[in-house]
Amino acid sequence: LDGRPARLSDIPGVRVVDVWATWCGPCVRSLPELDRIAEVWRGRGVTVLALSADDSAGDVAAFFEGSPPPNYQIGWAGPEVRDVLGINYVPFIAVLDGQGNVVHAGKAAGPAIESALAELFGATP
Repeated sequence: LDGRPARLSDIPGVRVVDVWATWCGPCVRSLPELDRIAEVWRGRGVTVLALSADDSAGDVAAFFEGSPPPNYQIGWAGPEVRDVLGINYVPFIAVLDGQGNVVHAGKAAGPAIESALAELFGATP
């Protein structure tokens, strides 16, 4: 959101990537669960990143204004992120292993994400 370009490949380790939008009710409802996952799995080197498909970074910044900062990273990718990734819905949440391979993809945060992470690490948090 600070305007500096970044690449997902620059973030080491296991990543949970959420493609979401401020105007998407299911997306907004999953943010607290992503916050919890980020907190629980941070010690294992897991990075949670929420990439916004909103029209502007300002929309995303305004959404979080006055709220406590989340335990995960927020980025703005723009509406074209759905085309780039070949998805036609949000939320879209994927778990990437340390080599960048998608080991889980789905529409919601929750037990499936935790199961994918547990499988990668061979244990629960």
